[in-house]
Amino acid sequence: MKQRRATLVQLLILGVLGAAVLISLMLPSSGLFTSSGEVVEISVIFREVDAVHWENTKMGMEQAAQEAGAELRFLYLTRPNDAEEQIEIMRREAVRGAQALIVIPVSDACVETLSKEQSDLPIISMESCAPGAAACIAPDQAALGSALAQEIIEDGIPNQVLLLDTAKDNSAVTQRLDAAQAALEEQGADVARMKISAEEIKAQSFLWGQKVYDTVVVAEPFAAQEAAEKKAELGLSQRLYGVGITGAIALALEDETISACAVIGEYASGYLAVQQALRAVSGEDAQSQTMPFSIVRGEDFNELSSQKLLFPVD
Repeated sequence: MKQRRATLVQLLILGVLGAAVLISLMLPSSGLFTSSGEVVEISVIFREVDAVHWENTKMGMEQAAQEAGAELRFLYLTRPNDAEEQIEIMRREAVRGAQALIVIPVSDACVETLSKEQSDLPIISMESCAPGAAACIAPDQAALGSALAQEIIEDGIPNQVLLLDTAKDNSAVTQRLDAAQAALEEQGADVARMKISAEEIKAQSFLWGQKVYDTVVVAEPFAAQEAAEKKAELGLSQRLYGVGITGAIALALEDETISACAVIGEYASGYLAVQQALRAVSGEDAQSQTMPFSIVRGEDFNELSSQKLLFPVD
């Protein structure tokens, strides 16, 4: 029952955020197809080894592709956040004949490099606004980081904050952490940063043994989930803040293992990315979209007006 509650809450949160871009989603369909009526092939290249934490984004992509009669090809890395592998996959898809790429870039340089090599191939950049992209579908990452920091401050200005940088050269994660650090330091918090892969979070016991840090911030879903599981396993008291929403994160919010998360409209982001890729293929100007986000706490679940409709059985 608790897992079902978390799933329903996750869907509701994403639905509310998606409603913020309904006007964009209801744009007329003219211009979404090639003049010859051929099926458009779009390659979607992630920066991770699977799409476990991008499932809602994928659902939005698949919906847009189904409506337009386009074909999507989802591709993953064998090693997470490997820029060299990602650029090679992008080059391979360009040679293979993809008519557009949607990329969640490891590094903005991946998009910039391929856009120079293949100037006629439209690239839609998600999560970060990479140079050379035909359009970017992403939230204001600095605003997101500042909003998350403000939430931390409202819980009480921490003494020692640890920001975990888990995405190597990803500019979106860097911008979130930069903005959070600036806001926290402005309030007098002592802030430290550590580069560590999301996969290493649970393995690095020394990290969690340093009780000098009363607050830990992670800026992407996989890392947030891993950190929450480690915190629960060790019974730690540090305040934990993250970015993203999954079933596991919803559960962690509900039991207050995670104090708060910044949640982005993932389904709508995926839908819009495909929509703009199709526009670019058809010769129209693709339009960048700044996606909405919201700060969510476990206590918010009990304040939903539709609580009884969502959870009719205790």
